Amino acid sequence: MPLEDILCIEKDRTVQLDNTVRYNGLILQIPKNEYRHHYIKAEVKVHEYFDHQLSIFYGPLCIGRYEANGTLKSDGVKTINDVDKKTTEQKIKPAIINSKWVMSYYKNYFGNKAQAVI
Repeated sequence: MPLEDILCIEKDRTVQLDNTVRYNGLILQIPKNEYRHHYIKAEVKVHEYFDHQLSIFYGPLCIGRYEANGTLKSDGVKTINDVDKKTTEQKIKPAIINSKWVMSYYKNYFGNKAQAVI
């Protein structure tokens, strides 16, 4: 854990129904990330650093970094858009059925249509 996360003000907050956290008159919108689509009703910690920048943590995971005025910073936090496109666009390949038992099961279940299903 970086020293700046130890030497900061930590406040517990509950995420509102619109996926925001209120802190010192600011409304901090939590972005989507690859771990969860929303954090509604989750208990989070808001870290306020010496330069008044803010971070929101869900356990050890930093889910948002913000300027002192509450605008979202994009550095250091992975969002849904940052996830590798190849992993989200992979096609599911059908399993190759090469077992005689499985083939006989499908033929018994589907009858003459088994070849079309398999």
